[in-house]
Amino acid sequence: DCDWIIEAVAENLEIKRGLLEKVDALRRPDALVTTNTSGLP
Repeated sequence: DCDWIIEAVAENLEIKRGLLEKVDALRRPDALVTTNTSGLP
């Protein structure tokens, strides 16, 4: 039960997508999800 989820995994698109899919399946509909990245190709 949280209001804000911050993703900060390795700079790898496959890893980020996999994590965000799992987070999306478990988070509350009103929870804010943000990502931390310096750049992806």
